[in-house]
Amino acid sequence: GVHAAQIGHWRGPEMNGVFEAKDLPATWSPEGENLKWSVPIGARSAPLVMNGHVYMINRAGEGEATQERVVALDLETGRVVWEHRFNVFLTDIVALRVGWANLSGDPATGLIYAHGVQGRFYCFDKNGREIWSRSLTEELGRISGYGGRTHTPIVAGDLVIISFLNSSWGPQGRGLHRFLALNKFSGE
Repeated sequence: GVHAAQIGHWRGPEMNGVFEAKDLPATWSPEGENLKWSVPIGARSAPLVMNGHVYMINRAGEGEATQERVVALDLETGRVVWEHRFNVFLTDIVALRVGWANLSGDPATGLIYAHGVQGRFYCFDKNGREIWSRSLTEELGRISGYGGRTHTPIVAGDLVIISFLNSSWGPQGRGLHRFLALNKFSGE
């Protein structure tokens, strides 16, 4: 069933838009029909279900205190288990589009990957400990656009792959779409 599933990508376990779970409810309602729990935490992107948690990336705070965060909810109760907040900076992405990129997870290791609107690329363990992070903006000239379309990472073997727009100096001076593959364990 759903509770045993490890869904590490928004397109499903096989990244093909298919979820092969059995005995799913055919109907539900916000008032309680087939509803296990509800919490006042939403997101623009799809949640991950792994490690007995529901993981989301979303906006937290308002105005000058607006931040982006990765939050883990207990799958059985909806209780917040952990959250990691980070500031929104060096971007013209509007607050309503913070948390646009879906999280990606690696069911084999339990690691969670997040791409923030400010260009930080994070790897967390299932307990919310930051394993590594990279500043795609500072290191590689990653740029953001007003539309907020930050890209979702994918896990392939021992790699985590991210794409982004960049502009920098020399051969990277012209704005281009770039793909970057990192070691999923170390961020190298």
